[in-house]
Amino acid sequence: MARILLVEDDVAAWEPLKILLEMEDHIVDIAESVIQVEQVADQAKEKKQPYNFVITDMELRNKAGSKGADKEGGIEVVKIVLKHKVDFAKILIISGRTAIEDKRRDELKKLGIGEEQILIKPVSPDTIIERIKKS
Repeated sequence: MARILLVEDDVAAWEPLKILLEMEDHIVDIAESVIQVEQVADQAKEKKQPYNFVITDMELRNKAGSKGADKEGGIEVVKIVLKHKVDFAKILIISGRTAIEDKRRDELKKLGIGEEQILIKPVSPDTIIERIKKS
């Protein structure tokens, strides 16, 4: 059993995955914006209940939670995780783009995110579950 933070601003995308992960006996919390990730990370640190995984979309609502997409949202999530020093075992980034631009890829690499942690949509829930089981 793992404790997982799923970061996705599209309910249609996260709801089926959340259900499948819970069927695998994982505890799943949802954050729909970068600002919610900050709040959840604070709570996890306060309660000493770290997440084993963070699964985040690359593009999220901006920090204020408004509807505009933030192309750097996934990068911001990684920065928040590192800033809060919450013991996340693994971070998976899901991108809707067929390729992540070199600038963004380089920034992720500087933050310690490797190629194997970036998944390109469409991603089957089975692939995500398999990654969690392997860790």
